[in-house]
Amino acid sequence: MNSFNVIGFFVKDPIVETTTTKKNVEIKFTKFTLGVKDRGATDFLTFVAWRGVGENIVKHCKKGDQIGLSGKIKAGNYEGKDGEKVYYTNMKIENVDFIGDKQIKRISTLPNETVTDYDKYYNDNNDGIKY
Repeated sequence: MNSFNVIGFFVKDPIVETTTTKKNVEIKFTKFTLGVKDRGATDFLTFVAWRGVGENIVKHCKKGDQIGLSGKIKAGNYEGKDGEKVYYTNMKIENVDFIGDKQIKRISTLPNETVTDYDKYYNDNNDGIKY
């Protein structure tokens, strides 16, 4: 089984950014770091949330807020600008739980979709993104 579940606190305010694919399509994303406690120590993990999921995170979260994430771990590679192969590992966020005193709210990147549909929507054949 390939899955992750993590609860952590935002290290700083998340910010929406934009990237352009090889097919010249602009896509919004949010990159953020969470402080996650593990047996007395704190790990700092970086995540990327694409499109509306990232925008919702920015809308509902700020530095110090707690969030729960779950999804799959994806690994791959691509050719860097210098021609060298670059390897990466990403946490593909599928569910978000906004946790805190104000409210607990869950959003999913898979509303009425199967994981296969999600993979098709985010893969390189659709809009140039390697996830």
